[in-house]
Amino acid sequence: MKAQSFLFNLLVMTVAVMTAMSCNRQDEIVTLRNGDVADGGTLLCSDLVSEVEFIALDSDTVVAYGIGDCVISDKYVARVDFGYSAKLPVRVFDRSTGKLIACMGHIGRGPGEYQSTFQVALDDKGDKVWIRSKSGLIDIYDVFTGIHVGEVPMAYDMDEFYMLPEAVFSIDKEGKSIAVASIPYDDDSTAAFVWEQDLEGNVLWEIPRTGRWRSSSPANTNISSDCNVDGALEFSLKSDGNYPDTLYLLRDRELIPLFTVDLKSFKDGTSMMHSLLPGKVLSTVFGRGEELFPGVIVSESQGCILTDLRTGKALRYGSTSMHNDFLDIEGVLSFRNGYLINLISPDEFREAARSALDNGLLTGRAAEQASEILSDLSDEDNDILMLGRLKR
Repeated sequence: MKAQSFLFNLLVMTVAVMTAMSCNRQDEIVTLRNGDVADGGTLLCSDLVSEVEFIALDSDTVVAYGIGDCVISDKYVARVDFGYSAKLPVRVFDRSTGKLIACMGHIGRGPGEYQSTFQVALDDKGDKVWIRSKSGLIDIYDVFTGIHVGEVPMAYDMDEFYMLPEAVFSIDKEGKSIAVASIPYDDDSTAAFVWEQDLEGNVLWEIPRTGRWRSSSPANTNISSDCNVDGALEFSLKSDGNYPDTLYLLRDRELIPLFTVDLKSFKDGTSMMHSLLPGKVLSTVFGRGEELFPGVIVSESQGCILTDLRTGKALRYGSTSMHNDFLDIEGVLSFRNGYLINLISPDEFREAARSALDNGLLTGRAAEQASEILSDLSDEDNDILMLGRLKR
């Protein structure tokens, strides 16, 4: 009976991870070693997505403009200036029309205001926007008005040592609890590595950080999540130091290490940040960083590596840019909420889209959308958003 129970539980866990990520066996961590990496040539958008869509973001107000990235849901698009010092508030657009709905609060130090946007989550069911800032709180805003409607205190105090996020979170489907993963600093007051808490800050369950400690100096550790797995929290740890760069999946109260790096096989000082894609890991490679002032290390990217989680095969690309073969342009793209995301300026889109239509690179609905946008596009318009759902 014990053997049957073990096999049944192993099968359930394996199917869960296979369904979400098309991975290999759940109990096998894929390890990236430098000697196993082959030349990948040019990384194409079509390698990761089958088709794309275009959304012209609303330009009716100056707050529509600005640098940054996007967070995507079925109903909304949020334009976000990620980082410690936000220049503009989070702006939310209608996913189907690109029309600006509202700005979420204001940039500032007052109640309900924020000066950083470490993570933004869109809640379609509750029509809310959740923003984690340096305050140690998650602020909640109404999508339609942008009014601050509440806040969630973090169960543990966390000081952002290097003006960088020390935690990432995901919201449960009912919006009644959040799962959190934090950097396991050895001198941090945070007792847990991952936990689930209610909206009042009470811990529902947790997994301790035992055995995963990282020094806060001079490691300069980062944590990030692209929220690419529905119903789970995937997150990546990167340290400038002799620490493995590890990618975890937190699902159904199980913490599963999926992917790690044998840093000793790479050039000394190498570190990576990972994006978990369906069945693959895209790792941005950083060289030895420069310590600008004590404890703060800044390093530049030196390309990327794409690893297949089924076979362990890894391909190296010499640039972090990707060739957008739908428009035949180069660009630095992001991956979030299960999508490949590319923001394109009006002047670049006008030239690239016209050429792509003439050369048959765009077909079907994507061609119709591009033609419609081109018919009423000026240099003063906001960026064009190209989305492609990642291949499963």
